[in-house]
This record gives sequence, structure tokens and C-alpha cells, in this order.
Amino acid sequence: MHGESNANIGVEEYDQEVRKLLDRLTEELMHSRGAEGNPCCRVLNRNFSEVGSAGELRELIRQCKVVFINFYSTYCPHCMVFDRVFRTVGARYSRNALFIRVNVMVSPDIAVAFYVMGVPTTVAIVDGAEVDRVIGLVPPRDFDVFVRRVIESHPCNE
Repeated sequence: MHGESNANIGVEEYDQEVRKLLDRLTEELMHSRGAEGNPCCRVLNRNFSEVGSAGELRELIRQCKVVFINFYSTYCPHCMVFDRVFRTVGARYSRNALFIRVNVMVSPDIAVAFYVMGVPTTVAIVDGAEVDRVIGLVPPRDFDVFVRRVIESHPCNE
């Protein structure tokens, strides 16, 4: 009987239960570390990682106040140059925001949902909504100013 009831659990319900468990474990880990991680984001060790699905992206956005999403393609030379800028500036601000990447060739549905018409494009999300974006190969100093402006105008309430 017990096995039968588990078989009837849908994928959505299962995903919800897993999310709740992960949220609880993340909170416990953050608490045990004295919130040494990112106080604005309950996601650990995800900076600069690749997002593979819309559901995964929604979950990351839900758990972080400020998220910078870099849309790129491996076939785009400007994207490869900008990757270093994104990672360098992102490392500087990783305590205040989450920096993630979406390959538009692998996840075109996510690019379409964010109206990405060219790459590289970096979208700034605050509290689940887009607040700004930069399009193209942005010099490091300009990208730093962009990131700092978004973070400073939307501080997290620790």
C-alpha cells in the first residue's frame, strides 16, 4: 500500500516536496555557518553556473533577491570575451547577488521568455522582476557600474 501511494504522487508534488526539503536544509546550513554565505540569496555555490531549464531558473530567482543572468552562445566570440568580465565583476559582488548563465542554444525557451534578441545580454532581476539589462560586449568598468547600481538601489534586508 505504501508503495502504491508513492506511485500516485505526481512530478509537481514531488518537486515541491524536494524544494521544501532543500529550502529547510539550506536554511540550516546557512544558520550553522552563521550566514557566512550570501545573505541576499539562499542558494549556495551556484555563481556562474549554467541554468538548464526554466523551472530551475524560476527556483533560483525565487530564492535570491538580485540575480544577474548572462545569456550567451558558445558560437559568439563576443560572449566568450564577456564571460571573463561577467565572472570577474560577479566575483566582486557575489555576496550581494547571484550570477548565472544561460546558453541560448541549449535553452532557447528561456531566451525567448526574456526577449533576448542578441548575445551577450545580461538581465538584472530584483525580487523576481527585470529591472534593467545590458546588451553586447560591455567593458569591465561599465559592467561594474551597472552591477553596483542595481545592487545599491536594491539592498537586501538582512
